[in-house]
Amino acid sequence: LNHLPLTGRKIILTGENQGAMAEDLRDAGAHVYLRPMIKTEAVNRVALEEDLRHFSYDVLVFTSKNGINFFFDAFLKTHDIRALANTSVYVVGEKTAHALARYGLRANGHPAIYDGRHLAAYLKSRVDASQKIYYPHAEGSHPYLGEALRDMAATTDRIIYRSVAPTHARPLPEACDGVVFLSPSAVNNFIDAYGLASMPKWTFAIGETTK
Repeated sequence: LNHLPLTGRKIILTGENQGAMAEDLRDAGAHVYLRPMIKTEAVNRVALEEDLRHFSYDVLVFTSKNGINFFFDAFLKTHDIRALANTSVYVVGEKTAHALARYGLRANGHPAIYDGRHLAAYLKSRVDASQKIYYPHAEGSHPYLGEALRDMAATTDRIIYRSVAPTHARPLPEACDGVVFLSPSAVNNFIDAYGLASMPKWTFAIGETTK
């Protein structure tokens, strides 16, 4: 196994449900330590249910798999998936598209660079000013995308979930080589839990906002 590219490296993963990434890193020889720095919970359920009561939006915009899961958990309680037959669904990137596919829907598209600014630019030529947009997202999301969508067309900008810090952070292993962050919240919570001095030499971020 010594020929594997990450043999002996200690890598910390800080996101929720990162089993697939952990397996890939282990296959490359790494020792993986799961230290989730966020957990998600639904918020504004009454407002979301009211939005969904007479859902008549032309465009759905998702920026995370959590947003997709919380939206469809509510949507499918009162609607059949076929109710979205005439709705265009755009996502921020490939992983979000895969999350959408689990509900039997194929994304209409996503930008080549997976962040909110590039998604906004991507949508400018695809959304008509006469359309209605529904944008469900996390509390604390960068406001840029919501503002850009409102400039394009009538937009319902709805916070439907939030990320909170874990109540008990498990100790870190000694002498870790790297840490992977999938959100700004995970970065902030890691530093709050362990201190900046505990940050490994190598840090990896999913996109520009987290970076």
